[in-house]
Amino acid sequence: MNERKAIIGPYNLGWIKAANISLNHKAFLEYLPKVDFESLIYSSLIQCGASQFEVDPIFIDKIPQNEFIKKRFRIAPKKVRKIRNLVYMSFYNLLKSQAQVDELHRIINFISDLLIAVERKCAVISFKGIPDIKDLRSKLPAELYLPIYTLLNSFQEISMVTPIPKVSASREQVERFREILESNVYANYMEKHSLLGSSGKLTNSTLKSLNSISKNIVNKFTDSVKLKKISVSLLSTSANLIETIWGKLPGSVANFAIRLFSSIDTDKRVVVYQTDSIDKELIISRINSYVETYLIKNGFKM
Repeated sequence: MNERKAIIGPYNLGWIKAANISLNHKAFLEYLPKVDFESLIYSSLIQCGASQFEVDPIFIDKIPQNEFIKKRFRIAPKKVRKIRNLVYMSFYNLLKSQAQVDELHRIINFISDLLIAVERKCAVISFKGIPDIKDLRSKLPAELYLPIYTLLNSFQEISMVTPIPKVSASREQVERFREILESNVYANYMEKHSLLGSSGKLTNSTLKSLNSISKNIVNKFTDSVKLKKISVSLLSTSANLIETIWGKLPGSVANFAIRLFSSIDTDKRVVVYQTDSIDKELIISRINSYVETYLIKNGFKM
């Protein structure tokens, strides 16, 4: 079976850590049991088609401790830090303002993730979708705003249904998840997922086939997974985009990107898995459970 790697950069790693801490705040725990939000999200990503996760070497201590999830993490080589530092310093040297760099921190992280994904032949995980730069138009020089705006609007977004877990990868559920991942239908699903990043036109029949296999997985393992619509964004690595977008970014980034893209097969696609719909559902469900339990336990009844 194809192992599909995905980059989880510092911004997204921090986001899921913060969400997990927030959803287990003492106010929640007064009325609800602890929730392993990290495991729920990473289990969902595995079912979505990302079977391994790479993180920067300096974040090795941030890897989830759930054994089922932990085994799926890999430490990226040290050169990924060099790429992140190059991108950060290029923006900092151009903007000359820490405040502006801070406002752009999510976009800077995202651009770093894209370049690392190309370097590592990985997908990208984005818990909040593709960043939006429109609100920063008045705060950035045109020579910086325009190529970033063009880059962020060059993604082809597709919607697809995917199997996601009904519960987290607890000790009781691990064997069931393993059974799913080792099944023939899941192997077929992963094979189809690899086509998202391949060269050539992405056809409607491929997407229909992916959706059909997702439904087959849910029908076979209905006690453990359910269907959920997610967005996947695809970015071409064609020569035209290299010249018109990447080549217009701050000097060192442009030079690195041009060298990087010239060393790979053109017309491949960088795949960005957007899990914001899953995240929102889990967070809203947690808040609703808290409110309902609070009302009942504090006498707000009919």
